[in-house]
Amino acid sequence: HLTLGLIAQYADWDWEATERHYRRAIELSPGNATARTWFALFLARMGKEDEAVAQAAAGLDLDPLAHESSWLYLIVLGQLARHAEAVALGHKAARLHPLSVHVHWPTGMAHVGLGEPDRGLEWIRDGLACDPTNPYARAFEVTALAQLGRMDEAEQAVEALVSEKEGAFFSPFILAIAVLGVGDREGAVDLLEESMKAGDAMLPFINSPMFSPVAGEPRFEALLDALNLPNLYGVDSILRHRQAWPSLPAR
Repeated sequence: HLTLGLIAQYADWDWEATERHYRRAIELSPGNATARTWFALFLARMGKEDEAVAQAAAGLDLDPLAHESSWLYLIVLGQLARHAEAVALGHKAARLHPLSVHVHWPTGMAHVGLGEPDRGLEWIRDGLACDPTNPYARAFEVTALAQLGRMDEAEQAVEALVSEKEGAFFSPFILAIAVLGVGDREGAVDLLEESMKAGDAMLPFINSPMFSPVAGEPRFEALLDALNLPNLYGVDSILRHRQAWPSLPAR
């Protein structure tokens, strides 16, 4: 049921089946930390904040030394724009998993979300030292550089990612993060639409705070409607009163 839930979530984009399978997996094996943490991530994307955090915390309590329990909890907190909590958890998790890029880049982005791009860039680059190929860390490095006003470096990093996409498959969703990081709203939504057409497995993360700067744009809202996902950070949205993300740099 855990496997079927993952397939329903990332391949089929069937949220009813996703929730049904995850809940059945937990019913069959309440002590399974993996089932609880992946379910928590799904719940966060659906805007079910309290249950998402409760499931993620339960997963970490069940297996406190597990890498997966830590970094998925970090992603849950990031999805909900609970940046201060993510920073605290990330610093703790990094002591247990010092070579994990998956711990470092979410912690870095939590610092960016708190308006600390200098600390964010430091954490993201520590993650890239662990794995220089990680696409999320490379995309978020762009965001941190742009927030620091280092636009030439940020634009060069975007160009490098675009050239990789032209030469082989590179997730248009992840490239959209980098493009939006330098303030290109239209280009970012173009890439999200391309991601939809490609069936990009990462597209269900579209309602993350990093895309809050375009959350009110009609084409972005149309993508959410097509995916049957809530707009967590737009006008009249579930988390509309939360400071989700710093302002984009001017282009």
